[in-house]
Amino acid sequence: MKHFKIKNQDIISYLSSIGIEPKKIVGNSYWYLSPLTNEKTPSFKVDQKLNLWHCFSYGDGGPILKLVSLLENCNKGEALDKLQSRNISSHNDISRKVQYETKSTILNIESLKNPLLINYLAKRKIEPSIAKFYCKEIKYKVVTSCAKNSFSKLYNTIGFKNDLGGFETRNEEFKRCFNKKGITTITNASETLIVFEGFMDFLSYQTLKINIPDPDDDFIILNSTTLVDKIKPKFKNYRTIKLFLDNDNAGNKATNFVIDNANIEVMDCRIHYRNFNDLNEYLIAISNESF
Repeated sequence: MKHFKIKNQDIISYLSSIGIEPKKIVGNSYWYLSPLTNEKTPSFKVDQKLNLWHCFSYGDGGPILKLVSLLENCNKGEALDKLQSRNISSHNDISRKVQYETKSTILNIESLKNPLLINYLAKRKIEPSIAKFYCKEIKYKVVTSCAKNSFSKLYNTIGFKNDLGGFETRNEEFKRCFNKKGITTITNASETLIVFEGFMDFLSYQTLKINIPDPDDDFIILNSTTLVDKIKPKFKNYRTIKLFLDNDNAGNKATNFVIDNANIEVMDCRIHYRNFNDLNEYLIAISNESF
């Protein structure tokens, strides 16, 4: 019964709790810019009556647990724990007004120094000096207006900039993209390209390599495997591509895409962490074994 109540938590309330608000509401349909893909027209729909979501640009949908697993990069058991720890309304308790609007505003972008964010990185075993070099601390406000009322909420997150000027943001509670979603490219005039799915894996790689002399390779962080096609034009610039993607279906699809479309040597480096979901999970495991 306890798991049923958790799985019955309201999707719209969950999205709001992580700073994602609808762009339009038509009857029972709440439409969002998809948090799973890069788009300018909302294609992510939540059926408020059925408490189900469907992303037309991503080609998938389902109940809240599946959504939490995708957005927060965790399995269903971890998704249950995350939902249990948050004060999210039950679907049956929801009473809404149809018209409201939301606006997100960045208040400040500065060097990474917030103790809570540094502590979160420590839990992920990321070397702080590396995170501070590649990331920023972003403070932003989300204002939601409904009828004659409005309310605001402040967020403090780690920000990793992409090539379109947007930021992938993450803290211990949630992750989202602020403004435009895109890949992140870091070039060092190398003939080797190393590809990661998310910036936590990129930071994990840099942490693992911190005491090992290594060539200055080029890096691409996809920030979503749905953007893997965006890097195809870059393949011609390299002799070798190394892939450090996730050990899941999305990682498999992205890996196969690169292998099928790059006429150069492609190395699937997941063999080094084949018993883990991703490179950061591997880093955490071996770091814990050291104590």
